Amino acid sequence: MKNYWLHRISHESKVAYALLEKGFLSVGWGKCKNDSISDLKEGKEAFEELMKCHGYNNRSRWGLWRFLQFAADDIVVVPLYNSEFAICRIVEGPKPAVEIPDEIDIGFVAKIELLKKCPRSYASSFLQSRMKMRQVNGNLNDLKQHIEEAKNARMPSFAKLHDIISDIVSDNREKFIQSISPNNLERLILWYMKRIGAEDVYIPAKNEHGKENHADADVIATFSNLHIRVYIQAKRHDGETSDWAVRQIFEYVKQKMEIQVEDDAEKGNYIPILWVISTGEFSEDVYKKAKEANVRLIDGKEFFTMLLDCGIGSIDEAFL
Repeated sequence: MKNYWLHRISHESKVAYALLEKGFLSVGWGKCKNDSISDLKEGKEAFEELMKCHGYNNRSRWGLWRFLQFAADDIVVVPLYNSEFAICRIVEGPKPAVEIPDEIDIGFVAKIELLKKCPRSYASSFLQSRMKMRQVNGNLNDLKQHIEEAKNARMPSFAKLHDIISDIVSDNREKFIQSISPNNLERLILWYMKRIGAEDVYIPAKNEHGKENHADADVIATFSNLHIRVYIQAKRHDGETSDWAVRQIFEYVKQKMEIQVEDDAEKGNYIPILWVISTGEFSEDVYKKAKEANVRLIDGKEFFTMLLDCGIGSIDEAFL
């Protein structure tokens, strides 16, 4: 009968993770590695006597007992750092870690085949909860179906509605682009900035006094609590947006910063943030130039996601 287990890497982690990369699960209790495995597996009473001889009296010793029960074709779930986990198949049952130096407390290893390594979101909530258990290992036969589903999953166990809607929006991006004019794009950005908490948002006049070298900003949003002011150049494009938008917003903010503001409440009080939002895309060359100018580029797909993230329930209010 194939069994399902959980085994946590919690002992000599640096060495244990290196062994995992080489295809071995490991466990401590190095003083026992010269004992016969058959003697250790003979029965719980015999196991306890051997463990007492080595001075192992705490409850964690049963982690070795369970490890020694691993058999070929058993499936083991291994929680990892960075909120990931691995699913492994036992290729060969446990054996003494004779090649590990005695000063490193690794007693036994089991050869494995790595079947899957992925974020924990691929596991059901029941399996994720069991991965938090504090003991070194344990039997997971009651979660057999959950483990098999996680092993075969091609996406997170519970697909987020956000991701599903985001994919739908992305698939229909062309329809969105065709439905919005340049002026409406500015109004939509203004609505978005208000939605995420800007206290003062406005669209500057196109003939604003003092602009030179084609300097331009389409939307300006102030976040008083954060002491930042976001200057945005908006481009309603079907294809690629050139670096012209980067130069426009960069020149606009540069000229604004050169103006000496007499109002002490305004003078030097806000950090400028530069954005270019386009319904189109940007080339690698434009991204390079934007980085040099400290300008954030937001393409159509990202902007749609931003709209989704802030909640689109009242999006029609942008055009009232």
